[in-house]
Amino acid sequence: MSAHPRIAANDPALAHALMHRAVIEEGSAVAKRLKALLPAAVTVPKLSVAIRKSFGPQLVLQQVGRLHGSRANAIWVVMVTSNNGDLMPLLLDFHHQHLHNNLLGFTVRGHAMARMAQRTIRYANMTQASGVLVKHMQMIFLSYSQAETDRPGRRLTMFNTITQEGVLLWRREDGEWYAYTWLDPETAADPLIRSDCANATATHGRFRVIATEERT
Repeated sequence: MSAHPRIAANDPALAHALMHRAVIEEGSAVAKRLKALLPAAVTVPKLSVAIRKSFGPQLVLQQVGRLHGSRANAIWVVMVTSNNGDLMPLLLDFHHQHLHNNLLGFTVRGHAMARMAQRTIRYANMTQASGVLVKHMQMIFLSYSQAETDRPGRRLTMFNTITQEGVLLWRREDGEWYAYTWLDPETAADPLIRSDCANATATHGRFRVIATEERT
């Protein structure tokens, strides 16, 4: 039996309450992990092991520039939670023998996570939620820049990230990106949403531009 309460598909209030609590609890745990990592001046290999051990399913990507020496450098992106129940990517950048951190401008709203818990994973389980959301973040890092490059003179204002499990709907607000809701293929009214999920694979999702505007 799961240690996480099951959420009925028709109970959005419970989904919001349980996921908010799960996010806040995860935030406290993340703060302790970061406190242990950030003051450390260690090697890239040791830091890589520590980050993988500390963040596990919340690890979005890792890129190593140089493994050893005074110019050793590497970056990691991990998912962390905020005090208001949102989820966002944190860049961990190791250079000059120190680990620096910076939040990136893509936030998954608590409402979107609650919808995913209610409609898809059916539990307030941050491990399962992270496993799904990491795939969506990976699509952003793989596809976002190219999507803007392919549209000279325009900038993206809305896009979707798509996996077999469902779709995150993103929009730009004051220069930042927010995933404001989640749609699952079983209950989505839009046939394009259902088709996109059906055409995604276990290892390859999709990135669909929904709207753009002229750059000023």
